[in-house]
Amino acid sequence: GGCHNLNSINFPSSLQYIGEAAFFFIYLGTVNLSACNGLTTISGWAFQNSSVSNLSLPASINTIQSYAFSICNNLTQVDWSAYTNIEVLEDYVFWRCDNLNSVKLPRSVNSIGYSNFLSCYKLTDINVAPDNPYFATTDNVLMNKDYTSLIAYAPGKTATKYVVPATVTAIGSAAFRSCPNLTSVDAQNSQLTSIGSNAFNSTPLTEITLPATVTSIATYAFRYCSELSTFKIYNPV
Repeated sequence: GGCHNLNSINFPSSLQYIGEAAFFFIYLGTVNLSACNGLTTISGWAFQNSSVSNLSLPASINTIQSYAFSICNNLTQVDWSAYTNIEVLEDYVFWRCDNLNSVKLPRSVNSIGYSNFLSCYKLTDINVAPDNPYFATTDNVLMNKDYTSLIAYAPGKTATKYVVPATVTAIGSAAFRSCPNLTSVDAQNSQLTSIGSNAFNSTPLTEITLPATVTSIATYAFRYCSELSTFKIYNPV
């Protein structure tokens, strides 16, 4: 890190490996790896805290490891919808990308890890290709394909209230973590049974309504929800 005068690199087509934190804290504005068709993985922390604003990956990319593009504050949009080989996003891939407002994921993605969009406070658009067999989005909320598991709520959404869809049985770990505008969640008409760890951690909820079907609330689910004053369990007669 610390190569403050390096703003672009001509990556050779022969490149097959980028190591962990290879371009950490480098003033690299354009990352064009499109010719590197032997490259299958972006290693963990590879571009963390860099100045990347334009990002092009090769068609061969299969896995984006943890923290690969975290704290890339010049990154505003990621459109991977045309890629056909990206299958795995590990954890915290876009953590603290302050200006990221849109992420589009392809049909090939079959594994999405923990807190990939945490602290992306301008992110309002999460979209998955409609023909993806594993994931879907509705109202910029990431779900599994059958809409039973709520995986991630876009942190930049301006709505203050969210109504959990009737199909949902599980709210995933950190699904609503650090969503600064969200103050009310209504899940009373859902089939919710479980709430994952850190699900609402550091979100300024004032009220939440859960159905009587809930059987499990994991660790730190409501940690730092200091404004929470109304906690209801809806049990229709």
